[in-house]
Amino acid sequence: MTSAEYIGGFTSGDQEIIGLFYEQNLPKVTNWIVKNNGNAEDALDVFQDGVESLIQKMFANKLPPDVNVEAYFFTTCKNMWFKRIGKKIKEDKVRITEEHRYTNDTTQEDNLDYDYERDGLKRMMSETYNKLTPTCQKLVSLLEEEVAAEEIAELLEMSNANTVYRRKFACYKSWRKYLLEHPFYPMWKYKND
Repeated sequence: MTSAEYIGGFTSGDQEIIGLFYEQNLPKVTNWIVKNNGNAEDALDVFQDGVESLIQKMFANKLPPDVNVEAYFFTTCKNMWFKRIGKKIKEDKVRITEEHRYTNDTTQEDNLDYDYERDGLKRMMSETYNKLTPTCQKLVSLLEEEVAAEEIAELLEMSNANTVYRRKFACYKSWRKYLLEHPFYPMWKYKND
Protein backbone atom coordinates (compact mmCIF):
# COMPACT_ATOMS: atom_id res chain seq x y z
CA MET A 1 0.00 0.00 0.00
CA THR A 2 1.33 3.44 -0.89
CA SER A 3 1.80 6.29 1.56
CA ALA A 4 -0.86 8.33 -0.24
CA GLU A 5 -3.34 5.47 0.21
CA TYR A 6 -2.53 5.24 3.91
CA ILE A 7 -2.93 9.00 4.36
CA GLY A 8 -6.22 8.97 2.44
CA GLY A 9 -7.44 5.97 4.43
CA PHE A 10 -6.60 7.46 7.80
CA THR A 11 -8.03 10.89 7.02
CA SER A 12 -11.27 9.41 5.64
CA GLY A 13 -11.56 6.84 8.45
CA ASP A 14 -11.38 3.84 6.07
CA GLN A 15 -11.38 0.91 8.53
CA GLU A 16 -9.99 -1.53 5.95
CA ILE A 17 -6.90 0.61 5.28
CA ILE A 18 -6.41 1.38 8.99
CA GLY A 19 -6.71 -2.34 9.77
CA LEU A 20 -4.15 -3.13 7.08
CA PHE A 21 -1.79 -0.53 8.54
CA TYR A 22 -2.06 -2.20 11.97
CA GLU A 23 -1.61 -5.64 10.40
CA GLN A 24 1.52 -4.53 8.51
CA ASN A 25 3.19 -2.43 11.20
CA LEU A 26 2.26 -3.69 14.68
CA PRO A 27 4.38 -6.88 14.35
CA LYS A 28 7.43 -4.84 13.20
CA VAL A 29 7.16 -2.41 16.09
CA THR A 30 6.49 -5.22 18.59
CA ASN A 31 9.49 -7.27 17.43
CA TRP A 32 11.79 -4.26 17.60
CA ILE A 33 10.65 -3.17 21.08
CA VAL A 34 10.85 -6.72 22.46
CA LYS A 35 14.42 -6.96 21.10
CA ASN A 36 15.20 -3.67 22.85
CA ASN A 37 14.25 -4.53 26.45
CA GLY A 38 10.49 -4.09 26.14
CA ASN A 39 7.50 -6.39 26.06
CA ALA A 40 4.35 -6.76 23.96
CA GLU A 41 2.39 -4.43 26.26
CA ASP A 42 5.06 -1.72 25.92
CA ALA A 43 4.97 -2.21 22.16
CA LEU A 44 1.20 -1.80 21.98
CA ASP A 45 1.38 1.40 24.07
CA VAL A 46 4.10 2.86 21.86
CA PHE A 47 2.29 1.75 18.71
CA GLN A 48 -0.95 3.45 19.80
CA ASP A 49 0.92 6.64 20.74
CA GLY A 50 2.67 6.50 17.37
CA VAL A 51 -0.63 6.13 15.51
CA GLU A 52 -2.07 9.07 17.44
CA SER A 53 0.96 11.20 16.55
CA LEU A 54 0.77 10.12 12.90
CA ILE A 55 -2.92 10.98 12.65
CA GLN A 56 -2.32 14.42 14.20
CA LYS A 57 0.40 15.09 11.65
CA MET A 58 -1.83 13.90 8.80
CA PHE A 59 -4.71 16.15 9.80
CA ALA A 60 -2.38 19.11 10.35
CA ASN A 61 -0.82 18.49 6.88
CA LYS A 62 2.62 18.28 8.48
CA LEU A 63 3.77 15.23 6.52
CA PRO A 64 5.83 15.91 3.39
CA PRO A 65 4.03 14.76 0.21
CA ASP A 66 6.80 12.27 -0.61
CA VAL A 67 6.98 10.73 2.89
CA ASN A 68 7.18 6.96 3.31
CA VAL A 69 4.46 6.64 5.96
CA GLU A 70 5.59 3.22 7.23
CA ALA A 71 9.25 4.26 7.59
CA TYR A 72 8.24 7.57 9.20
CA PHE A 73 5.92 5.74 11.60
CA PHE A 74 8.56 3.14 12.55
CA THR A 75 11.12 5.89 13.26
CA THR A 76 8.53 7.74 15.37
CA CYS A 77 7.89 4.58 17.42
CA LYS A 78 11.63 3.95 17.89
CA ASN A 79 12.14 7.52 19.11
CA MET A 80 9.18 7.20 21.49
CA TRP A 81 10.66 3.99 22.90
CA PHE A 82 14.10 5.58 23.35
CA LYS A 83 12.48 8.47 25.25
CA ARG A 84 10.57 6.05 27.48
CA ILE A 85 13.71 4.02 28.20
CA GLY A 86 15.67 7.21 28.95
CA LYS A 87 12.91 8.42 31.27
CA LYS A 88 12.75 5.04 33.03
CA ILE A 89 16.52 5.01 33.51
CA LYS A 90 16.36 8.51 35.02
CA GLU A 91 13.44 7.51 37.25
CA ASP A 92 15.28 4.39 38.44
CA LYS A 93 18.36 6.45 39.17
CA VAL A 94 16.32 9.05 41.11
CA ARG A 95 14.60 6.27 43.07
CA ILE A 96 17.92 4.70 44.01
CA THR A 97 19.34 8.09 44.94
CA GLU A 98 16.31 8.94 47.08
CA GLU A 99 16.42 5.57 48.83
CA HIS A 100 20.00 6.22 49.90
CA ARG A 101 19.67 9.95 50.42
CA TYR A 102 19.01 9.70 54.10
CA THR A 103 21.80 7.26 54.89
CA ASN A 104 24.32 10.15 55.04
CA ASP A 105 26.68 7.87 53.23
CA THR A 106 27.57 9.76 50.07
CA THR A 107 30.29 7.27 49.27
CA GLN A 108 27.71 4.51 49.06
CA GLU A 109 25.51 6.70 46.86
CA ASP A 110 28.43 7.57 44.63
CA ASN A 111 29.33 3.89 44.39
CA LEU A 112 25.77 2.98 43.44
CA ASP A 113 25.75 5.67 40.77
CA TYR A 114 29.09 4.48 39.44
CA ASP A 115 28.05 0.80 39.55
CA TYR A 116 24.77 1.57 37.77
CA GLU A 117 26.55 3.37 34.94
CA ARG A 118 29.39 0.84 34.72
CA ASP A 119 27.00 -2.12 34.61
CA GLY A 120 24.79 -0.41 32.02
CA LEU A 121 27.81 0.42 29.87
CA LYS A 122 29.16 -3.13 30.16
CA ARG A 123 25.78 -4.58 29.24
CA MET A 124 25.40 -2.20 26.29
CA MET A 125 28.88 -2.99 24.96
CA SER A 126 28.43 -6.74 25.41
CA GLU A 127 24.94 -6.91 23.89
CA THR A 128 25.92 -4.82 20.87
CA TYR A 129 29.22 -6.70 20.42
CA ASN A 130 27.25 -9.97 20.31
CA LYS A 131 25.20 -8.62 17.39
CA LEU A 132 28.35 -8.31 15.26
CA THR A 133 29.20 -11.05 12.78
CA PRO A 134 31.69 -13.67 14.01
CA THR A 135 34.35 -12.23 11.67
CA CYS A 136 33.82 -8.73 13.06
CA GLN A 137 33.98 -10.08 16.62
CA LYS A 138 37.32 -11.76 15.89
CA LEU A 139 38.63 -8.66 14.12
CA VAL A 140 37.65 -6.34 16.97
CA SER A 141 39.24 -8.68 19.54
CA LEU A 142 42.48 -8.84 17.56
CA LEU A 143 42.53 -5.06 17.15
CA GLU A 144 42.00 -4.65 20.92
CA GLU A 145 44.99 -6.94 21.48
CA GLU A 146 46.96 -4.64 19.14
CA VAL A 147 47.78 -7.42 16.70
CA ALA A 148 49.41 -6.07 13.51
CA ALA A 149 47.14 -5.68 10.47
CA GLU A 150 49.27 -8.04 8.38
CA GLU A 151 48.98 -10.74 11.04
CA ILE A 152 45.21 -10.19 11.32
CA ALA A 153 44.90 -10.56 7.54
CA GLU A 154 46.68 -13.90 7.77
CA LEU A 155 44.70 -15.13 10.80
CA LEU A 156 41.33 -14.16 9.30
CA GLU A 157 42.31 -15.25 5.78
CA MET A 158 41.97 -11.76 4.31
CA SER A 159 43.95 -10.77 1.24
CA ASN A 160 46.05 -7.99 2.84
CA ALA A 161 46.24 -5.23 5.49
CA ASN A 162 44.10 -2.89 3.36
CA THR A 163 41.28 -5.42 3.51
CA VAL A 164 41.67 -5.50 7.29
CA TYR A 165 41.33 -1.69 7.46
CA ARG A 166 38.28 -1.68 5.20
CA ARG A 167 36.68 -4.46 7.22
CA LYS A 168 37.57 -2.66 10.46
CA PHE A 169 35.73 0.44 9.24
CA ALA A 170 32.65 -1.62 8.26
CA CYS A 171 32.64 -3.51 11.58
CA TYR A 172 32.91 -0.38 13.70
CA LYS A 173 30.22 1.28 11.61
CA SER A 174 27.87 -1.65 12.33
CA TRP A 175 28.79 -1.62 16.01
CA ARG A 176 28.09 2.12 16.22
CA LYS A 177 24.65 1.56 14.65
CA TYR A 178 23.84 -1.09 17.28
CA LEU A 179 25.10 1.18 20.06
CA LEU A 180 22.91 4.08 18.89
CA GLU A 181 19.87 1.76 18.93
CA HIS A 182 20.59 0.33 22.39
CA PRO A 183 18.17 1.44 25.16
CA PHE A 184 21.05 2.41 27.52
CA TYR A 185 22.68 4.69 24.93
CA PRO A 186 20.50 7.78 25.62
CA MET A 187 21.41 7.59 29.33
CA TRP A 188 25.09 7.09 28.62
CA LYS A 189 25.10 9.96 26.10
CA TYR A 190 23.26 12.23 28.55
CA LYS A 191 25.87 11.52 31.26
CA ASN A 192 28.80 12.01 28.91
CA ASP A 193 27.73 15.15 27.04
